[in-house]
Amino acid sequence: EFLIAANYWFLQALIFLYIPYYFVMRTNARKHLPLIGIEVCTIYFVCYFAFKDIHVWTIEDATRFKWIFYFGIILIGGRYSQKIRDGKKVHSIVRSGITASISFIMFYGFKFVLDKFTAIMPLQFVEHILLAIFTYEIFAFLLSIEPMLRECAIKWWWKPVKFISSITLEIFLVMDYAIEIFEKLSFPVSLLVTVIAVWSSAWILHIIRIQLVKS
Repeated sequence: EFLIAANYWFLQALIFLYIPYYFVMRTNARKHLPLIGIEVCTIYFVCYFAFKDIHVWTIEDATRFKWIFYFGIILIGGRYSQKIRDGKKVHSIVRSGITASISFIMFYGFKFVLDKFTAIMPLQFVEHILLAIFTYEIFAFLLSIEPMLRECAIKWWWKPVKFISSITLEIFLVMDYAIEIFEKLSFPVSLLVTVIAVWSSAWILHIIRIQLVKS
């Protein structure tokens, strides 16, 4: 493996996909995000039909094909950040909440259908379409309820929520190792020990990262 963070495809994708994303959002290209999105979709489907074995589940395999899709997801985030800077209105809570819920259910429902009827496996790209719709709408929903979320900052239960959200990256980095070490224990001991190990080691790693950033 010649790229950094080889054991963490998601972190690796973030590092490398941020480079083209940075240039898109820092240049006049940001004015043409819908067109760039169409180009990303075109590249996706060309690679999908030309290079993937679409008769088995491959859109989320270990190859970097999925990077194309997740770059599109990053662009969705860029689109919303641009809307916020321009003062444009985000979709309503009801509309975005309903659409996000429906797309979420359809995502898992269609995956169940694919597993049961493998003859339609060439349509697995629909899963990514549904996930993109869910992401687009959940962004809108969360932005719509942001004022209400800010009011929660004074609640007693907000501190543990904030704590967990602050170490999500570190949790992602350590959880595979913890699961591998403690999965041999009997349940529910394995679950309890794994959760404690993941949270504690993630917190320590978070403190180290913060200190390195400050220095």
